[in-house]
Amino acid sequence: MLTAEHDRGSLRLFWRGSGFNEARHNGTPYQVNSTRLWRYAAGGDWKGPHEASLVTRVYGSDERYRQTFSQIANPTTLRNSETPTKFSFIPDNELGAAAHWNQPLGAGLLIVAGADVHDVRIWDREQTYGSKAALTNLHDHQRDSAGYAEAMWVRKGWTLTASGRMDWFQNYDGQELQWNGSSWVPASSQPPHYGQRLFDPRVGLSRKLYDHWAVSASGFRAFRAPSPNELYRSTQVGNELTLPNGSLLSERATGWETGLATNWRWGSIRTSYFLTQVNRPISAVTTNPTSSPILLMRENLGQIESRGVSVDYELAPRRWLAVDGGYQYAHATVTKNNQETELVGNWIPEVARNLATMNVRAYKPALGTLNLQGRLSGRQFDDDANQYLLHGYFRLDAYASHDFGKRLQLFAAGENLLNRQIEDSKTPTTTLGMPRVARAGFLVCLGGKSK
Repeated sequence: MLTAEHDRGSLRLFWRGSGFNEARHNGTPYQVNSTRLWRYAAGGDWKGPHEASLVTRVYGSDERYRQTFSQIANPTTLRNSETPTKFSFIPDNELGAAAHWNQPLGAGLLIVAGADVHDVRIWDREQTYGSKAALTNLHDHQRDSAGYAEAMWVRKGWTLTASGRMDWFQNYDGQELQWNGSSWVPASSQPPHYGQRLFDPRVGLSRKLYDHWAVSASGFRAFRAPSPNELYRSTQVGNELTLPNGSLLSERATGWETGLATNWRWGSIRTSYFLTQVNRPISAVTTNPTSSPILLMRENLGQIESRGVSVDYELAPRRWLAVDGGYQYAHATVTKNNQETELVGNWIPEVARNLATMNVRAYKPALGTLNLQGRLSGRQFDDDANQYLLHGYFRLDAYASHDFGKRLQLFAAGENLLNRQIEDSKTPTTTLGMPRVARAGFLVCLGGKSK
């Protein structure tokens, strides 16, 4: 990563760039994938008169992804035979910008306004083999432009916030071409072109009780547009092939939350009850469980609902010791589906009912830093029909570092220290997560110790 920063008076400017390259094998000699990613960002922070401030950001990325697919002759025995089925090359780039302004008006009123835009272009070049050999080239373009405003009013222990965001989402400039042996020709079906205008409000109210307690409540609406991957690209994991769906609609979420918080010298604890309903959620629905590979298709389900409780804490029992983490119980199920009524009542795939985390951080200048991170997850299902069960697990990670002067830092880290067999997926073959892994390295600060 490369960074540059200029800070003078009320103005701060910065630039940041990073690169990433990875190649891995996926269990067979032919199945491999690789990723090359470049990211960059620039921006400025300006402090104006009367405590006003302006934040601007420009960011982008350029990515190249390659993956090969094959069919295993008999996945239940020795994997000594495979047949190539597809090669994919997916370039994409994104460009975004945002501006955020806030202005206090008097002692108890704060006004916030801003706008942002996010532009994504993606290409999907695929070559399939076998009886249905084909060469395709697909291009898609998505843009989300938005403006928002928020007001926060504080008076005698009461805090009221209200905000609204207007999004203009566009999916356009899409085209799919096929190679007929001598030239590229348009495919029989083309990516849809459509646009949406969506307004999402949010309101929140909190009340401070005495010196250490507060209660709060909030409600919101939000949306998520389907990604190009969900609209146009088929994906295969193990023996499961998920087909795209160019007719997907955006998801719409409505929810509310109420909570109680307490804050003391030794730390803070927050508890809340939440309820969120998502209409038209995008999910992979099994269409043919007996085929090989098993066929799934992305569909808009009728409605899913998640309700539950959460507890978050941040404790500092000693000056050199900090403990934080949380627990969540989420009852997430399908509540409506007119086309697939048998799915009503099923668990949402890959959502555990019980989840707990804990992070312990100890720091002393003479010794360095030690972090211990624990994650406890209950069971969950890996498919919409709730046939493939993923068992619960506990994972423990650790990180330690020590500074030698102002410019050199040595570090060491370990993941899955107890070497637990964690089930990542079932397709229906069980895929296990990363076993015990250790790494070590050093960090050199050429411009002095970073803050």
